[in-house]
Amino acid sequence: MTLGKKRKRGDVVEDPRSGAWGPAGAGGFWRFRPLPAGRIFGLSGPQVKPARDLVVFSGTFYDLGPSRVLRYSQLLCDYFIQTDVLEILVTPSLPPDDFIQPLGETLPRRDKSCLLDQTFADDQFKEWLGRVAGCSAKAYCHVCHKQLSAEITSLKRHRLSKQHVSLMTRRLPEGRRDPEQGASASNEDREQARELPDAVAYATVLFLVFIAKHNLPFSLCDDMITLQKRMFPDSAIAAALALKRKKCTALLQDLGDYVGNRLASKLRDCKFSVIIDETTDCSVEKACAVIVKYFDKGRNVIKTAMLDILNVYGGREGGSSGEALYHKIIHCLNTYGIPLTNLIGFAADGASNMMGSYNSVTSRLRQDIPGIAILRCVAHSIHLCSSEAAKTLPRSCEDLVRNVYNFFAHSAKRKYEFKEYQLFCNVKPHKLLHPCATRWLSLHNAVARIIEQWQPLKLYFTNIMLEERLTSVENIHESLQDPSVFSYLTFLNYILPHINSVNVLFQSRQPTIHLLHDKICNLYRLMLDCFCFSHIIAKVPLGDIDPSDQRIHKPVDQVYLGAELHCLFQTHEYQRDGMIVNIKTRCRTFLIEACQQIKKRFDMSNRLWTLASYLHPRKVLDHSVRTAMPSLSDLMNEVPRITPITGRFLMTSGVT
Repeated sequence: MTLGKKRKRGDVVEDPRSGAWGPAGAGGFWRFRPLPAGRIFGLSGPQVKPARDLVVFSGTFYDLGPSRVLRYSQLLCDYFIQTDVLEILVTPSLPPDDFIQPLGETLPRRDKSCLLDQTFADDQFKEWLGRVAGCSAKAYCHVCHKQLSAEITSLKRHRLSKQHVSLMTRRLPEGRRDPEQGASASNEDREQARELPDAVAYATVLFLVFIAKHNLPFSLCDDMITLQKRMFPDSAIAAALALKRKKCTALLQDLGDYVGNRLASKLRDCKFSVIIDETTDCSVEKACAVIVKYFDKGRNVIKTAMLDILNVYGGREGGSSGEALYHKIIHCLNTYGIPLTNLIGFAADGASNMMGSYNSVTSRLRQDIPGIAILRCVAHSIHLCSSEAAKTLPRSCEDLVRNVYNFFAHSAKRKYEFKEYQLFCNVKPHKLLHPCATRWLSLHNAVARIIEQWQPLKLYFTNIMLEERLTSVENIHESLQDPSVFSYLTFLNYILPHINSVNVLFQSRQPTIHLLHDKICNLYRLMLDCFCFSHIIAKVPLGDIDPSDQRIHKPVDQVYLGAELHCLFQTHEYQRDGMIVNIKTRCRTFLIEACQQIKKRFDMSNRLWTLASYLHPRKVLDHSVRTAMPSLSDLMNEVPRITPITGRFLMTSGVT
């Protein structure tokens, strides 16, 4: 039967607007609203699939949707059903069984694949509708990026939906924004539609990595994805993102396992070093981070990555002892299937359970893995050197820095009042900083800020001392009025940047093993030059110098403590009897203690450090250095686990 052709009253035709079949009315088309699928009441009995999904019951036509199963008990038909196969005239005199049985046997089942092909080829669908691989009952809308039921009624309903019409309007050029026209998408749009699932997956991974990198709560996903869809309503990727808290948690766990296994596959085929450090998280659970450093052959760079985080007190062998940590590290490598033969180096802080001579992690590593290179954390060791040296200075210096910060930390009124003093002294209204014990570079920043705000602080605490009778205010005021405290802070402001520069260098992610020997020696020599005779230092190897030997010390008046402090000593405030001598003596004690700590924690005659310094590009290009060290074989002998040195190796690798 030709669609859209007018028939006389009583003919069965298909409504072109809704696709439903029914008797032609006065206008030539069906006038009844089809009943939604599954809402025929009081019908039960044998199962039948008519050729058309059409039931005539009590003089009314009902459209059940495609491939619906009908159940009949008392079916009274007073119209006729016309199909592409045959015409059956049903009268009320026919029993229900006599009607149902011939209908089920006579009408052949339509081929669903043929109907789907016609649907996808229809002009109103083919521009935006696609197939779903492996499922013939589903279709995919390339505009809304969602799966739909392949039923003709569902597709037509989706085509006229508000979301589909809105997205089609944005995709079409001006003058063609009528969704009824079924405007065709370009080849570029179709290609982008094919690439959309990959783009959505990539965006999801980026979002997960962002959550993990910044340690954000997983509950943020519930609102963030909705916010992105509102912020970017024209983005197909944002519209297709579907991520909530539970899904984010599961995906991050899977992503972590994937990254760990991928890293382990690289470590099975290359040499690497292990770096571990203990930490305590916000839930007061002690963990041990296992970091690996290796050479990535694919990218031709040295990379640092986290392999795993171990629960220190978890499992049978829980605890922070050297033995327990050693077994946990070995178990971690065995779990990932990483051979211990590829482990060539180990680094950690200087704690006794890590670096002790007996019953530590390193003592067991040296015993079970001969030839492994052991190195203490340089940044941590430098921080310990400066911390021990700072104890030789008067305690009032550190107390002043901490007390001033604590006085302003929790009072908005005090900060506002102090800001007026800053403006009066023409000083920038900077905040006061707190020296944190776990932030190695914070002490210098806090000291520099106190020196910058010294005059406003003196005026402020002088004025409020009578108003607020507090012990902390009196202590701060007393320290601010003492010129020796300011001189000690000025000295720290001179010497701490030299120490922190080395600390910052060895916190970088770039390879720095070739810089270790020269940087430590230069720092050690700089401090010795401040209070020792230079001509003696030049003649004796640095490792043999005893910083506490008074025979090599300069007179107190010749000790160098920085140009700023030297100018400060010329003012009248410091012309008191013995003040300058006392200050220089205490500062010299600081330098002596710092040098002794450096000598204790760093072996400046270490052969591995010395030979590794020749890998510096400046020394590689220096012909005089190449003459002194013509071959890298000596360096390779210090790290035998990298590769054995043989004549064949030298010939094949080109080591010279």
